[in-house]
Amino acid sequence: MPHHPERKRIDKALGGAAKRNDLEADGKVFGEGVFRVGDEIKPGTYYSTVGGHTGESCGERCPIDDPGITMRIFLAVAVLVVVNALNNRLTPELYVPLCLAATAVLILIARWDHITWADLGLGKAMLGRGLRWGLILAGAVLISFLVALAVPLTRPLFLDERAEDLSVGQLLFRVLVRVPFGTVLLEEVAFRGVLWAMIERRWGAGWATSLSSVLFGLWHVLPSVGINRANSAIGAVFGHSTLGVALSVAAAVVGTAAAGVLFCELRRRSGSLLTPAALHWALNGEAYALSWAADQWWGAS
Repeated sequence: MPHHPERKRIDKALGGAAKRNDLEADGKVFGEGVFRVGDEIKPGTYYSTVGGHTGESCGERCPIDDPGITMRIFLAVAVLVVVNALNNRLTPELYVPLCLAATAVLILIARWDHITWADLGLGKAMLGRGLRWGLILAGAVLISFLVALAVPLTRPLFLDERAEDLSVGQLLFRVLVRVPFGTVLLEEVAFRGVLWAMIERRWGAGWATSLSSVLFGLWHVLPSVGINRANSAIGAVFGHSTLGVALSVAAAVVGTAAAGVLFCELRRRSGSLLTPAALHWALNGEAYALSWAADQWWGAS
């Protein structure tokens, strides 16, 4: 496109000739023709040398030199910061409604940023595959948890005061409502859906996984304060001093960031949010159920 009338603007938007060459090598720049999404090009945002515009593979227009291009990422992060404070400090009793509202707002931000449903991992074509892999992973987690619960050495990991005083009704609410429609829905849409797609489109999958996983770890700072008191096994490792609290929170942040990398890779490989969402629910929901059961059977011993 050496003689394109908007060459300077296009070069600036793409990041210069070197960046354009990288995009061409990655198959993100294409010229005139018809292309099969998912075969010749994967869903996402591409630059076309015809007409000097950018567009999404679904046919929508998406100007990559929009001055708000990075602001939308910060806006999504700001929404999560506010919701995190509300859920963990200010209005914890509104946890599920706040998570649902925040999920809706984040999806609106993503759509404003020209992110497609397929980019979010919510495309219809991949839902079946995502669900199949998710069910397999959830079953594997259940088997692993049952084995750990049966072994006396690892059984204390399930003794958690957050589950021990729950009634059957409260337990069912946690496992079937709070975890899937609060925790899992918001966190998967936010970190493996919206943020991952927005960052991936700008800087690639590596940055998307790294940044969203770091943010996912930091998201767990407030919920992890006091975990050494709630879980006897963690308290035995870190103690209950100020340093112990700091170390337990740091360990939780590192651990959840690492889990975020796994969730991102599952989302990338499956093409669906259902795969990491099912695993996420299993790790949280099944853990709640078995922690409650462990307290009923062995809590007094």
